[in-house]
Amino acid sequence: MTLVELALVIGLVGILAISVPPLVLQGSRSFMFLPRSQLVNRTALEVIHACVEGSFSTLTGQALPGLRYAARQSSPLQNAIWIAEDQRVGFLLPHNPATTADNQYVLLRLDGESIKRSIYSNNACSPPSPSSEEVIPYDAVGVVRVLDSPSRRLFRYYDTNGMAMTAPGCGAGLSSIRRIDIAFVAQTGAGNFDRADARVDVTSSIAIRFP
Repeated sequence: MTLVELALVIGLVGILAISVPPLVLQGSRSFMFLPRSQLVNRTALEVIHACVEGSFSTLTGQALPGLRYAARQSSPLQNAIWIAEDQRVGFLLPHNPATTADNQYVLLRLDGESIKRSIYSNNACSPPSPSSEEVIPYDAVGVVRVLDSPSRRLFRYYDTNGMAMTAPGCGAGLSSIRRIDIAFVAQTGAGNFDRADARVDVTSSIAIRFP
């Protein structure tokens, strides 16, 4: 081997020593990231679907409708939305002949790092007891974190003119709510790709048809 050939070999080995480890690291990170990304996206879709359309509930043993089906009750008169706060919203599901449920008061709330759903027999404003609520979705507990969006509240309310409202709580103004925006972040760990964590920002909007 000539001196030139030896120099070429040493240079090639040096290039490989510099370039290969980062590629291996990137590959291993992607290998870990992809299943986490799929789980985060699936969890986010399930949360939105449960909040807006509804989903199977372990509390009732059957499908529980979401905000899209909220409706006022005429006798006695009760609003479709019975509590409206930044971190929780309660809505009324009137009598449904297809189910055994009658006038269910459903509550959705952000509790730490998960969305929880509970059912009341009346429109009390007190928070639910842990034994009466379920996590949505239950199979992502402890793996996917559901958090407040950095720039938006979990629930945001709009009136008949499409103007943003201050969350009225349990007081006056509930009958004025015509639209509710939902915004949250779903992520694993700290949501940092350098650590193979996945993150997705989710927003959705639902019209309240019978306030």
